[in-house]
Amino acid sequence: MKPFLKSNVKLKGVALVLALLSWTIVDLLTNYPKTLIAQDLRVQLPEGWAVIGRDPSEFQVFFQGTREDLNFINENTLELMVDLSAENFDPSMVDNVRTVNLTSRNVIHNSRARVASIQPSSVRVRVGLEGQKQLPLRVNQTGELLEGLHVETITVEPPRVTLYGARDRLESVTALQTSPLNLTEKVGDFEQRVDVLLPSPDWVGRVEPARVLVRVTLVGLTEDRVFSEIPVRVTFDPAQGPRETLVPDPPVVTASLKGGAELLDRLEPDALRAFVAAGAAGQEARVYLHHPPGLELLDVQPPFVILRPYVEPPLPEPAEPPQDEPLSGENAE
Repeated sequence: MKPFLKSNVKLKGVALVLALLSWTIVDLLTNYPKTLIAQDLRVQLPEGWAVIGRDPSEFQVFFQGTREDLNFINENTLELMVDLSAENFDPSMVDNVRTVNLTSRNVIHNSRARVASIQPSSVRVRVGLEGQKQLPLRVNQTGELLEGLHVETITVEPPRVTLYGARDRLESVTALQTSPLNLTEKVGDFEQRVDVLLPSPDWVGRVEPARVLVRVTLVGLTEDRVFSEIPVRVTFDPAQGPRETLVPDPPVVTASLKGGAELLDRLEPDALRAFVAAGAAGQEARVYLHHPPGLELLDVQPPFVILRPYVEPPLPEPAEPPQDEPLSGENAE
């Protein structure tokens, strides 16, 4: 054995053990597993071509990394990307099929974690000529209006959208739907932006614009009603510790509500709760009103109150004892 190998044998052995231990700890800390399902597959194609279909439709992506890195990954930010932009497709063929092997380079995510594997490890992509088609929109309604109300008109802006996709698949599409428009608790005219849905979950393409504005006009038996003498409560955050006791000035407000006559008739007085957030004494505070669903708050008067320090009412003065009246006449003797 050479002299340099014989010297400090114990020290070198300890160093080797520590190195192996450190490597094992690092390996354990950086190789936690995590599996996610990827359904989004973005295919880059030459101009004028579109994806007709793909097989399979979802993939399992296996990650390894530290717990911190794995926490950044979720299925909403995970995407697979396949680049076929340099391919030469034949326009005379109905379908152009390509099979692509998937590696970590095809996985787009927002973490430093490593892609260990993908299953299935390949995807079969069918490509055809791209087309576009202008289509009307149907508003998908959900929920129920209050009794006595019904929809008078629904208008969509813009009324038509452009759908992009493979030409042969566009032929069978005659209209598109919006994401559900919830009518529950609506008591008056309203407008809302909603998404435009693709024709099917497996549709590969896009729609422009992707969101539209829906305006709804409601008619029915509604009325306005005024409720007065609603007590105002002062609320505070317990986490801020003890605070000066404050009272609102004025102590009551008046509210105007709109809704169905039957619902207004059934409204209990304590169902309306007015409150303000505690602040400094002498400060103005906005009044908020909690009311049952199905009613529309039109106005609160006054909209602001002044916060005043609470003052103990004076104690009533003790009543004087009755004094004896002097006797007269016979009773005086």
